[in-house]
Order: sequence, then C-alpha cells, then structure tokens
Amino acid sequence: MNFHTIGRFVGHLGAATLIIAAFTIQGAAAQTALTQTQRIESGFERAKQWCAHCHLVGPGAGAVAQIDVPSFESIAARPHQSLENIENRILKPHPPMPDLQLSRDALRELALYIMSLTR
Repeated sequence: MNFHTIGRFVGHLGAATLIIAAFTIQGAAAQTALTQTQRIESGFERAKQWCAHCHLVGPGAGAVAQIDVPSFESIAARPHQSLENIENRILKPHPPMPDLQLSRDALRELALYIMSLTR
C-alpha cells in the first residue's frame, strides 16, 4: 500500500464516520422530541389530577372551573410567558391555590404542558 492509497482509505473512513455521526445525531434528536412529547402528555395527566378542580386545563379534561380562575390556555397565552414564569407561579402559589409540593420533574412537565397550549 502506498501513501496515496492510505490517504484515500482514510478519506473514505472519515466520510463513513461523518455519515454515522449524522444518523446518530438525527436519531438522538428524534428521541429527544419523543421524550418532550411524553413529558407534555405526563403534564396533561398531572393537570387533570391536580388542577382541573379549579382550572380549565384542556381538551378532554372536563369543563369544571371556578369563576375568575384562568384557563391553562389563557395562562400560556400571556405576553412574555415562559416555562420559568409558570414554574415560579406554581412554586409560590397564591390563595386559594394550594401548595402542591411537586418534584422538579413534575413541575417541569406541568409547565411544559401549559406552554404546549400556545401552539
């Protein structure tokens, strides 16, 4: 084998490595999107369990809500709304909202669900 042949082999190996890396990254992105979807679905289940007694939480969750309590859709549509704003509001509740004592994951899933209503 001469240097020219070795150079071509390494060049082909580099191209194959790039192709494999691209598929790996694409697969990871798809898996992340699926995980995000699952987290939003989990947030919806949590909303139906913990929030639907007062808020309209979304389609298929029943239509029971208290007067003067915003729907999750209207909360998501507020100007400059963000996941962090929603999480902070849940962490520091105001009366009559109960202190739910949620884990960080549960809190994030609930906020992700609420923000998903803006789409």
